[in-house]
Amino acid sequence: MNPTTTACDSRAPEDARFDAAVLFTLAFFARLLVILQLRSDVLFSTPIVDAAAYADQARALAAGAPVTEALFWQPIFYPLYLSLVFRLAGPSLLAARLAQALLGSASCVLVYLLARRLGRRRTGLLAGLLLAFYGPVIALETDLLSEGWAVFWAALLLWLFTGAEPGTRPARLGLLGACGGLAILTRPTFIPFVGGAAFWLTWKTIRARGWKPGLDAATILAAGLLLVLLPAAALCRERTGRFTVLPSSSGVNLFLGNNPHWIETVSIRPGVEWTELFREPQRAGLSDPWDQSDYFRQKVADYVRARPDAFGLGLLQKTARFFCSREIPRNHDLYLLRDASPWLGVLMWKFGGLGFPFGVLFPLALIGLATQGRRLGAPALLFLGLYSISVILVFVSDRYRLPLVPALAVAAALGLHWCWTSLASRRWGRGFAGLAAAAAVAALISVPRHYPEERLAFDAERHWAVGKRLASGGEAANAEAHLRRAAEINPAMLDAWNDLGVLLEKAGRGAEAIESYRRAVALAPLNAGLRYNLGAALLEAGRSEEATQ
Repeated sequence: MNPTTTACDSRAPEDARFDAAVLFTLAFFARLLVILQLRSDVLFSTPIVDAAAYADQARALAAGAPVTEALFWQPIFYPLYLSLVFRLAGPSLLAARLAQALLGSASCVLVYLLARRLGRRRTGLLAGLLLAFYGPVIALETDLLSEGWAVFWAALLLWLFTGAEPGTRPARLGLLGACGGLAILTRPTFIPFVGGAAFWLTWKTIRARGWKPGLDAATILAAGLLLVLLPAAALCRERTGRFTVLPSSSGVNLFLGNNPHWIETVSIRPGVEWTELFREPQRAGLSDPWDQSDYFRQKVADYVRARPDAFGLGLLQKTARFFCSREIPRNHDLYLLRDASPWLGVLMWKFGGLGFPFGVLFPLALIGLATQGRRLGAPALLFLGLYSISVILVFVSDRYRLPLVPALAVAAALGLHWCWTSLASRRWGRGFAGLAAAAAVAALISVPRHYPEERLAFDAERHWAVGKRLASGGEAANAEAHLRRAAEINPAMLDAWNDLGVLLEKAGRGAEAIESYRRAVALAPLNAGLRYNLGAALLEAGRSEEATQ
């Protein structure tokens, strides 16, 4: 035996522990710096949209409130986790963000371990660093959203599946199944991958050891999965009457990205437009959230049957969106966070059509897939394929493609290592050809044409959402300032004018309220709710003749 090799092997665990500690520390401080800089951002102390719903549910649960049907509107894992954080640390948003910074740092370590297992120490360090300093991941991990957990589950499942072999201990298989169940309760888009990877591992065991060990492995995996999913479905049945692990928002989310006008519906924002969308099943006599979800799901089925060509074209268009180098906004525009965090400004930006870092990470990952796909392994390839398909089948945004980053970071590290070794060994043609191909892909996914969501006035929406939330909490003065700021940024934002009118009317400032209502009605003359608010305010002011017009 070569003594030099023995010495290197004996140092490998020690090197791995040292590398993991350094990576964890770097990743945590990168996230901590963003958290400290974002304290000046308008959304830091007043979360909006999904983050606000999660925080409200978690605080109520931490205070001992019973589980209600509202918990099941979104996947249930994250609000339950957040309630545990609030129970342990108090209702502190800062504590919750710090906990997620620690979680994100752990994800970087898992990616390092995965890439090191597939390649070398250098490859592992590179993959871990790519995730540690990936701007959009940091931005969403430090928000009150489930994306940090989705990234963690992706990294953990890839590491567990890649290390699973025929003959893996039952306890490890059970853990793998349980982690798959938790991932599904965090994001249902994990379902295809968890099912596909479990089938792959079962078939691999059957081929290596026979049918009985293979079926035993499948049974243990299923037991771990069901140990997590069955209690969640039973709780849903107890509170809502539906035995399911899917959220009640699943139907409308599917509809948003799959209908004849999906390009417009994916751009619908909270407020009047969202309310109008939900009045459709209500007008059909459906008040139960699950019946409404079924209503939208049926509309998608009818659309696919009646217009398979349009549905197919939509899938192609969503695929192009999926691989767009820029971050397509959903809750809010991540690029706006750069104003409050100069560190994020370095780690996440766009120039023309090019978005960094995805516009660099994805082309490098393609090199890794093309040159070392076999080394990457079946679990990572399955994840990249099945998870991408599950997102494209619904609709695409920055948040929803984020769990792919761990797998892409590993593939990109392999691709970079291939290019470096090619150039270092003076195989200039191969190395430069790979880099040229990466540049061509980067140009292809950075088409300057902007999608409708990228043209929305998210800065105004942030102020509107904060103002609306402050108003509901009784902070009228601050709420008014934010609502007026929203209307100033985007004078065509009817929700800002309408909610400002509601606030002014409650404050007894009827004349100002009427003027705000008039601005809202002028933007949507046929909207019954807006016209009702204006008419009621005019009646209250004794102007009945105007109210009836």
